[in-house]
Amino acid sequence: MTAEWPLILFTVLTQLAAGLAVFLALRGRASRPGWLLVFAAGALGLIASMFHLGQPWRAASALGGLGTSWLSAEGLLFGVFVLLAAITWLRGGNGISGAGAALVGALGLAVQGMTYSPESMPFVAGGLPLFLFILSALTLGAVCLPLFEKGEAAQNFGGILRICLWMLLAVLAAAPLMGLEGSAVMRASALAWLHSAWYWAGILAIAATLALAHSDRMRCAQMALALVSVLCARVAFFADTVNTAAWIGLPY
Repeated sequence: MTAEWPLILFTVLTQLAAGLAVFLALRGRASRPGWLLVFAAGALGLIASMFHLGQPWRAASALGGLGTSWLSAEGLLFGVFVLLAAITWLRGGNGISGAGAALVGALGLAVQGMTYSPESMPFVAGGLPLFLFILSALTLGAVCLPLFEKGEAAQNFGGILRICLWMLLAVLAAAPLMGLEGSAVMRASALAWLHSAWYWAGILAIAATLALAHSDRMRCAQMALALVSVLCARVAFFADTVNTAAWIGLPY
């Protein structure tokens, strides 16, 4: 694959929005600023995705494959998600629309994991994107939530953040090691990841975020580093995963 920046921004921003929406809904207290961030991140993600299309002004046509295309389902779910987030924000950050947004966002993450698991890319076809995207969403949601909490409530989410970071680190570390035991294309992808500066930058950024999270210091730095780690890992995901077509001269 190539470093498709519109898709990188789309997946990272919608995952941040969905992860934060889940935590805000579970928290059960009104947070208008929190839902504003959910709406803004989700909307920016959808806008970014349009630049991946050959004709951005015809973005609505991407929904034409509903029932047969994971991509169409992804676009519809995140469109509904952003709409529900906007309604929740306008209503003061509470109401059943928030729970609906969290549910639709979670479904969107699951569909997103399927969208980017094509059989032509064996390294990611076995479910890696699903785990990676869900853990990225939970990590970004957990690291952003203290923006809207104070005192002990904010500290309680530090434990959730650490768990998410450790799980994300484990998945990123295990993926290329498991790929080395697979087919020729899987090994090529694994080696590309292990030789990627983006991959290692993501690993190091997660490690730095973990160090700050365990010491419960510099929350703004934790948020910045967590976002950097997910962005770097996402670039490696899109740029360093080998397509089977590469082995037959990329005829299309």
